Amino acid sequence: KHGLSGWCKQCVQVKYEDPVEREKQRISNNNWVKNNPEKVARYNEKTKEQRKKYRELNKESIKIRQHNWYEENKERILFLRKENYHLNKEEIQKRTKVYRNKPSYQKRYRNNWLMRRYGIDTNGYNQILESQNYTCAICGSTKTGGRGKKHFSVDHCHTTKKVRGLLCKSCNIMLGEAKDNIRILSKAIEYLGRVDNT
Repeated sequence: KHGLSGWCKQCVQVKYEDPVEREKQRISNNNWVKNNPEKVARYNEKTKEQRKKYRELNKESIKIRQHNWYEENKERILFLRKENYHLNKEEIQKRTKVYRNKPSYQKRYRNNWLMRRYGIDTNGYNQILESQNYTCAICGSTKTGGRGKKHFSVDHCHTTKKVRGLLCKSCNIMLGEAKDNIRILSKAIEYLGRVDNT
């Protein structure tokens, strides 16, 4: 119908650059997989060990090949991703929402966030929390202090980036407003003592 041959590499490339043709093929492939679960399962089981063995033996070459292919087709890949997103926006957003609500994703996301921002993982965070007897390092509160806030704030030195402890929201804000300045905090203590005694 479209004058393109399935066996010709150039024809296939032209065909898959057309978002309408690509969407038709995607739907056709998905329908075949849904209608033939036994064949898919049988094929996957049959080739599982073979594919695993091949990946283990050719790990580096596969990585290099994938990287080179991506660099050569970067613009086309980005274009296809963009087109696919616009064609399936609602479905993708729904699938993404479901995935992000999974406990496994949230746990992995938090671990990566802690590593990226503070240089500690969830195990390191839990060790600090345990050493503080599961309370704020300053006021001793067992509550994090924020509405819907599940975790204590990670207090760190903005100069050295070293983690100092875990604080509730109020204590963390207090240090931030005082700019971590011991003189200001000492003055505040002195002020409160003077006012309380009058």
